[in-house]
Amino acid sequence: MVIFFLSKNLNMIEFQYMKKTFSIKNLFNQAWSDYKANWKLFLLVGIIFLLVGMIGNIGSTFDPHTQMMTQSPFIGVIGWLLQMFITLGFIRFLLNIVDGNEYKIEDLFKGANSFSHFLYFIVVSLLYSALVGFGVILLIIPGIVLGIGLLFAQYIVAEEKAGIFESLKESWNLTKGYKWRIFGLMLLIALFNILGLLAFVVGLVVTIPMTYLIYARLYRTLGQKQRVTSDEDDIEVVDILDGNQEDEE
Repeated sequence: MVIFFLSKNLNMIEFQYMKKTFSIKNLFNQAWSDYKANWKLFLLVGIIFLLVGMIGNIGSTFDPHTQMMTQSPFIGVIGWLLQMFITLGFIRFLLNIVDGNEYKIEDLFKGANSFSHFLYFIVVSLLYSALVGFGVILLIIPGIVLGIGLLFAQYIVAEEKAGIFESLKESWNLTKGYKWRIFGLMLLIALFNILGLLAFVVGLVVTIPMTYLIYARLYRTLGQKQRVTSDEDDIEVVDILDGNQEDEE
């Protein structure tokens, strides 16, 4: 009986450890495969983002006194809103690739299902930037922790899985137990993009899309592991209840 109890708990500990990890190598390999199959699409996506970014600079003039470019605040806000709209569609585009669903360039312009959906996405994006920025100002490390913990809030809202504050909480729970490993992944991705920059800048055409694919697949991977954890907890509770019922009999 004691041996069975120890064996069961050791297996449970091993299983819990296995759940608290993900393969960085697999994330890079899968991102590379996805990029190779869709590099033309990603090139077009980059051009679209570049053009949208240029809209915010329409009417900009050079101020000789400040030695800086000045632009109309109204045009700047319009350009930023367009970028946010495309970003929402881009997240769903990435998730369709990762999930093996049908995807096309038009997905970039069909991300928001309603005005409230788009509004939620904007608010969550602003909250993420504000919280991470505030954390960095405080002591840098809190900013890094918040940046990792709330990393997938935009993804959750993009899929309409939760509201504004619920998405922040869900992202925090999703990364719970993985933050150090995600931090290590972020450092590798930063080095990866630096290498792309050093490769005559052209390398960024490969490294930036792969970066987005890695994060999208990580989001899916952690979501699947969270569901597995919940299912295992439910099974464990059922087993305990069944055992209690047998003891009573």
